[in-house]
Amino acid sequence: MKMNLLYKSVALAGVASVLAACGGPGEGYDAGLKTDSEITFASADLTKTYNEADAGSDNKIRINLLEGGTVDGQSLEEFDGLINIINFSFEGLDPENGGVEIPRVERRTPFSIVGHDLVIDMSYGETGMGHVLRENCNDVENPEYPDTATFVISYTVDNGYPANSETDPETGSPIITYPGDRTLTLTLNAMDDVTTGIDGPEDFSLQKGASKQLGATRVQPYACDAPLLEYSSADETIATVDAEGVVTGVEGGTTTITVTHPATGISEDFDVTVSVEFALTLTNADATKTVPQCTNAGVYVEPTAAAGSTLSGEYTYDWTVTATNTNGSMSLLGAVSDGGYGSLAIINAATIADTASVTVGLAEGDTGTTDIDAVMDASTNLSVGSNFACVSTNPDGGNISMDNRFESIAFWNPIVGTANGVDQATGDDAFGSSMRFTTATDNSVVGAVLVRWAKGPSSDNPFSAYYGVNNSGHGTKLKAGLWVKLDTAKAGVTAHFNLAPWLDSRHPAGEDKGYLVMNQYGPDFTAELANTTEWQFVEFTDRNWTEDTSDDSEIYTIPTTWANDGANWSEVLPLIYVRGLAAGESVLVDDLSVVEQ
Repeated sequence: MKMNLLYKSVALAGVASVLAACGGPGEGYDAGLKTDSEITFASADLTKTYNEADAGSDNKIRINLLEGGTVDGQSLEEFDGLINIINFSFEGLDPENGGVEIPRVERRTPFSIVGHDLVIDMSYGETGMGHVLRENCNDVENPEYPDTATFVISYTVDNGYPANSETDPETGSPIITYPGDRTLTLTLNAMDDVTTGIDGPEDFSLQKGASKQLGATRVQPYACDAPLLEYSSADETIATVDAEGVVTGVEGGTTTITVTHPATGISEDFDVTVSVEFALTLTNADATKTVPQCTNAGVYVEPTAAAGSTLSGEYTYDWTVTATNTNGSMSLLGAVSDGGYGSLAIINAATIADTASVTVGLAEGDTGTTDIDAVMDASTNLSVGSNFACVSTNPDGGNISMDNRFESIAFWNPIVGTANGVDQATGDDAFGSSMRFTTATDNSVVGAVLVRWAKGPSSDNPFSAYYGVNNSGHGTKLKAGLWVKLDTAKAGVTAHFNLAPWLDSRHPAGEDKGYLVMNQYGPDFTAELANTTEWQFVEFTDRNWTEDTSDDSEIYTIPTTWANDGANWSEVLPLIYVRGLAAGESVLVDDLSVVEQ
């Protein structure tokens, strides 16, 4: 591969050398050099091999192009006459194993001529050979960054002695040769690259509630020692950082993120500023979110006021949902108010492996000191996963009698001890048919239980068939969600989902049972409802049947006490209910999801 060593960047010593370098062989350029003294070399071929570490403190390697040359017995280094170095030809050779192409250097090169020295820049800058030569960490050659590079450099040392001219017998063109013609074979080898520092952004800022990659890298990023970096935040009330270097703004202010390379102990601090401008945040979704199959998905957005401003008035949002898999069916059914300043997108139910991108922008609203055009969209990527609540067959292959979308409410009976009604509501644009609870008295429990007493693997109750047979459910981790719609907007209303194991070894022998007794041995999934009559999607938290919130969790783990009192098979009855309604008020529930983790 030919490389133009002199193109744009080579600084030759002296005006005569510059002019001589501009002329081609045999062009008859006369720089005033006339001599009868011929240059001779001890060897016309000069071979040099250097390791990257051989560079001096200035990261340069210098090669005397006059080495071994004499005129009339006098060393060229001591010769006081004018000497030009001309006719450079520069070629990179593939290593013996082949396949490695020496990188082409275009407008800048790592080579220059200073005086009569060829100077090679071995720095790690973009034009340095240190940037190009890289240790082979994994025995896989990289053509762009070889661990060794060999160059054959032809040049002429001219002191004015006449050139020899012959004629090419095939072309008839003149062949010009000089006594000072010689060839330098230069090999440069990479040194073992190790981490010597940590680079990162000089100015790193992000919005409160936003997450952003810090972008710290090792110097050199291709070093062969351990690549692991560790991150820590000096003040996690302002910003947190995860193991991958993703920083999340918590509150306005400035803190320091420390990045450490454990293998060497090298560390570097980076200032992080969290600003509180008007921003949109998806409150129940990160960059990606898995949603359950056979239920409508819900994504919430909330605005955050700029520092010194408050939210006021109404806010209007533009939602976009785009299916991203082949023949994908996910789309936007509609969007409703979340009961505050935010919005909830209702996205149609889909099948496993469907994917979609969801983006929301602000159309109208008071953004305080932030220009509305500067408000960034919020987005997430959805993928559809499994939902145990819509399993259709039991382990024995029989049918399941529970419809998680409540197109049928067969076997859902009012909870015992209440005068509350359970019926079916129909005609909703987004949900079709729903189960409706209506209260008869103030502040009573209003809800239903799926009364299917069959147990064992042939039960048509999915929770009994899968989680109540021997130890089949033990250790299973569950999350639950539900769509809810109040007919009267009010605060202080809670929705609940329980699983009541009829047989649990913790229950005292001889004491009365009932699903409102046995449900204490299952999850206490609870969610506080928003003050709105619009549909709302709740993702439950297990309260553990206590007022202490320190051990609350979104995940419930089925204990080893279920179906473990000697009977081995147990009914497991699901309950859905609401607390906090006044007499005559009603609530719709739909699209139950129970997701195994």
